[in-house]
Amino acid sequence: MSVVTIRNVEFLNNPARFLDKYKFRVTFECISALSDDLEWKLIYVSSPGQTEYDQELEDCMVGPVPIGINS
Repeated sequence: MSVVTIRNVEFLNNPARFLDKYKFRVTFECISALSDDLEWKLIYVSSPGQTEYDQELEDCMVGPVPIGINS
């Protein structure tokens, strides 16, 4: 069982122009205390099964994360 479960992902600027920054809200549930911050990554999967072609579009660190539902 996972300590963090994603509940919802909402894209806040959809549609957007090509050069616009990504704006999204992730709602997740944390059922246990975390010793580290969470790192979220937005990855474009260009070819399933071949991770060498994946592209990391954005990342961010979130923390400290309290137990419960967060966004």
